[in-house]
Amino acid sequence: MKRSEKVLRVSCVLMLVSLGLMTWGIFVPTHIPILVSMSVGLGFLFGSLMLYLGVVIAELRRSVLARHKPTEEKTVASAAQAAGAVATATADAAASAADKADGKAAAENPAVEEQPKELG
Repeated sequence: MKRSEKVLRVSCVLMLVSLGLMTWGIFVPTHIPILVSMSVGLGFLFGSLMLYLGVVIAELRRSVLARHKPTEEKTVASAAQAAGAVATATADAAASAADKADGKAAAENPAVEEQPKELG
């Protein structure tokens, strides 16, 4: 049994005890039953309500975190794709710079250009 189910069961028991104490104060309208129902009964009622609200908030938080978890994985995947794109762009820029350097070397030395023409 999950922890939240146990807490809800305790909350229900506290609520039923509170209800019993309050009805005792109604059916036996003397000083002690009324005093007990108004102090102890309301204390149990408040404790029961706090336990119930704690479980509700915890479950809502858990569902929100579960709903946002896949988007975090998508963000990591997007970051990896972006890193891959940057690496590709960097490799393309390096290749382009190398091609330009080869072209500049060929322009400075005309014999480099003529060699392939003579072979062909």
